Amino acid sequence: MRPLIAMSTSIDDKNLLSINKDYLTSVYQRGGLGVIISPTLEQRIITEYAEEFDGFIFCGGDDIDPKYYGEEKHAETKNICSFRDEFEYLLFQNIYMTGKPILAICRGAQVLSVFLGGNLFQHIEGHRQSAPRYVTGQKTYVEKGGFLYDIIGKEKIHTNSFHHQCVKSLGRGLVCDARSDDGYIEAWYSEKHPFCLGVQWHPENFYPLDSSSSKIFDAFISACIKGN
Repeated sequence: MRPLIAMSTSIDDKNLLSINKDYLTSVYQRGGLGVIISPTLEQRIITEYAEEFDGFIFCGGDDIDPKYYGEEKHAETKNICSFRDEFEYLLFQNIYMTGKPILAICRGAQVLSVFLGGNLFQHIEGHRQSAPRYVTGQKTYVEKGGFLYDIIGKEKIHTNSFHHQCVKSLGRGLVCDARSDDGYIEAWYSEKHPFCLGVQWHPENFYPLDSSSSKIFDAFISACIKGN
């Protein structure tokens, strides 16, 4: 039986959820079954999510409210969804200590670091490519011997880039796993968790063309299966 992967994603002011189908495709092709979960602030439902799902993906999206890391809103910080921020905070608090696998992508990588006490650069230039999502836009250097290196076995990979914010300082227990060629943190992992990986790029957009992206999902789904 395929492991069930909960996906937390965007919600607009009309209560419509949205997700790039590449997330679902990448999970399914590597052996899992992705489920888009409805955001809620009801603890009973969040507890059920934490119990019923085998793994969790915090997907990309718009900016987190900088109040979560004690800063005023920058002029370029836009499209904040307080409901999503609150839901993901509660969800993370309920699943992190269970040890269930977590994959955090783009915004997801940023917010999970923030939830553990980190902060962000609210605006950076040159990291939002205009090319299609399956086109690589930058070089990313992976820390040899780190969690991500153990998964993909490479010190340099080519990634896409669709963000204007990124991690400034990592949260508690998080370790830098990769940097962009201009020095920004592009990936991290938790040394206090069996599988909690954050990547700033979108590996789901490369499947099945890129072996490194496939290996990230392979490792994540394998961890979910082992935890069953």
